[in-house]
Amino acid sequence: IIPSMQSRGSSLLFVFLQLSDSIPAARKLSTIAIVGGGFSGLATAYNLEQYAEDITIYDISKPGIGGASAVSADASICTPGKSNMEGLEGFAATMKIIEKLEANGPLESSRIFNPSIELVRLIDTENDFKNWQRAARKYPDWLTFTPIPSSVVNTTARVVIKMAGIVDCPRYVEAFWKMIDTSHQSVHWRAEAVEDPVKLCQQYDVVILCCGASIPQLFSRSTPNNQPCNQMLDVKLVRGQNIVFRTKSHNAPDIKEAVICGDYIVPKTFNSHLNEFGLQSNGEQYLLGGATHEYLDSYDVQRDDRPDLAVASQLLLPQLNKLQPLLADQYQAVAANAGVRVVTPRTHFGKLPMAGRVVGGPRNLW
Repeated sequence: IIPSMQSRGSSLLFVFLQLSDSIPAARKLSTIAIVGGGFSGLATAYNLEQYAEDITIYDISKPGIGGASAVSADASICTPGKSNMEGLEGFAATMKIIEKLEANGPLESSRIFNPSIELVRLIDTENDFKNWQRAARKYPDWLTFTPIPSSVVNTTARVVIKMAGIVDCPRYVEAFWKMIDTSHQSVHWRAEAVEDPVKLCQQYDVVILCCGASIPQLFSRSTPNNQPCNQMLDVKLVRGQNIVFRTKSHNAPDIKEAVICGDYIVPKTFNSHLNEFGLQSNGEQYLLGGATHEYLDSYDVQRDDRPDLAVASQLLLPQLNKLQPLLADQYQAVAANAGVRVVTPRTHFGKLPMAGRVVGGPRNLW
């Protein structure tokens, strides 16, 4: 679930504008290296292009392939009233980018954003009940808040988020890079791996790590001042698996809403998604359910991002069947995908995006 694909780059823009103390004035904003070409990497390049003479994005994969951005749950949502995500601003910024991408002509003449899906957030804690009730009163055009009996999935309220939709995430990344590559001559893509970010700092004025789960792996190979990675970055790696469900018959009722309550059920509305799993639509409906939270002890992302349908089903089906009662009788699990993401510590604001200088690293490493 993507609270705001664009706001991740915006937060980096904010801290980047404070770099005057770390870069000599004569070389300020000359060359920037961005490691990772997913949601945050592309948004960062898009926001910083006007401040730099040359930006190079390092990513071993082609745009839209690999990484957590390629296996996200495909829902772009707003969370008004939540102080950690600036939901209204983040949603508006994301939609502005999507409108530009679709205006420039999405790849294969397919839309990137489908606004026809209703997004339902089930409330299961007293604190969330108060927060969302307050948000619904403040933003009645965005939210509908309805208390429900507590016997329903142990929830106390149902929130319909009106400003929401489904995003074709791989196509979003691919089209985003195509737009940047076409309109911004100072931004370049280098399809190669970065082995040592510290050495990269010697080649560029600023190096920004936007490669998510690969960040701890980079520092496990070579850390500045021989510091352990967990002392430089307080992060953990989590494997998230999704399950693809298909209707058992053509007579099964269509599900038109995405439901979130810890886990989620999202209708898959783009045929390009099915191609990733070797599936074809012959009139059946497909749903995506997820995601597992499997904390990893190692930094071997390539080893740990392989899906396991049996494990995913064991971890997810009990809760997913509660979120969508039709799932058990009308749908069957046919495939799974997986991605490894990096998560930050939980604060009283929730899990905040991490944006800032790397503690203990070179002063131009962010």
